Amino acid sequence: MVFSYYPLAVLVDHLTESLFVEPEQIANYFMFSGEIIVGLLAFQGIATTFVFGRKGTWSYLDLWLFTWMIFNNVCAISLCLFPIYQLIHLGVERQFWENCFYFGSFVIFLTAMLFLYTQHKITKRKDVDVTVEIEADSKPQVLFQKIYFLIVFLPLILPFAYSLGWVNLEFIIFVVCIAPWLWCAVTFSNFFLLIHNSLRIIE
Repeated sequence: MVFSYYPLAVLVDHLTESLFVEPEQIANYFMFSGEIIVGLLAFQGIATTFVFGRKGTWSYLDLWLFTWMIFNNVCAISLCLFPIYQLIHLGVERQFWENCFYFGSFVIFLTAMLFLYTQHKITKRKDVDVTVEIEADSKPQVLFQKIYFLIVFLPLILPFAYSLGWVNLEFIIFVVCIAPWLWCAVTFSNFFLLIHNSLRIIE
């Protein structure tokens, strides 16, 4: 066993031996992850509010980016809390991992629907708001837009792949364990775009 206080490494190490580990290790990992994500959310919120004092006003796109930053952090935290809740009712068994996986799939589905709605609203607003058009067509925004399409819609095939036997339980365990951190990483793209827009001089 390596890095005993870092349960993700423990879980990955155990996957080579067994699909199931001690409930305490699972709980420690997701509690530790949740605490870090809450701290990062606080940092992002404070930093965004402070830096936006330089810009003075929030554009329509800024409001959506801030909403997404909060939403993605909440999703990441929910992916930490749900496994802990499941541990109260289930042991560390196949059903536990599958429930966590399907809950994550449901969250990504909701995210995809909100993402499509967001794109629809921004596209309509670009026709009447020059500031939104300039910000939405900036190189960082366009780049992250393409990345968002991949990370939002590509994971939707995983439940079907698992049900068809194309991926095994070990892979599902890895996805469940890494998902909160991937979601948290996405929040920094929202944070970066907010800071980029706040420091950008729009003529």
